[in-house]
Amino acid sequence: MLRVFTFFILLLSFASCKLFHSKRIDSIKGGGSYIAKIDSNFQKSICSIHSTHSRGVIFPAEYAKQIFGRNGRGKNIAFFTPDSTLIKKVDKEINYQYCAANEKHWINLFWPENDTVKRVISEEQKRAISKISAKFCLNWQQNWIFYDRQYIGVITPTGERVILIQLIDFRKDPHKYKQIFTSSWISGWHGWFSSNIILVYFNVPTNSLTMDGDI
Repeated sequence: MLRVFTFFILLLSFASCKLFHSKRIDSIKGGGSYIAKIDSNFQKSICSIHSTHSRGVIFPAEYAKQIFGRNGRGKNIAFFTPDSTLIKKVDKEINYQYCAANEKHWINLFWPENDTVKRVISEEQKRAISKISAKFCLNWQQNWIFYDRQYIGVITPTGERVILIQLIDFRKDPHKYKQIFTSSWISGWHGWFSSNIILVYFNVPTNSLTMDGDI
């Protein structure tokens, strides 16, 4: 299936600075981020979810449309606002499925497969992937409570509901992103963005988590 969601992220990163009242903040280690602040008319539609160590922000469909729906193919994409009951279920599934999704991500990264190319992985390669994914799995298990979360609901061209989730670690926050976390979807490249944000996708009908946008 076409990885539509990868397009969404690229669209936001490169177009938002031109379309919205966004602010560019360069990373200390290179790269940078674009911040698309929510329109004041939609501010009251934001839903916050709090837990003991972190919090989540559900952005309304109108804001998602503001970000993704004004340029090119984004005009043909629909959005929805997930409710808190659904998000609480999704959060549990993230913890259950994260390690398996991460291992699949590394396999897809090094051995992509499509209709014309069949994936062939040796036992040695499988062991190497397992070692890499085990490291990331352990890191997640030890630190997941520290990740705040942003949610946007997307309806695919085939009618499936998919939730785009950003898991953000603010323990190191040199650009003070946390103070705008509840009013702006944070997007960028390299530097802080690459090391502190994990992007995952949850397919509601299939109850499945992926890091590759291939659902």
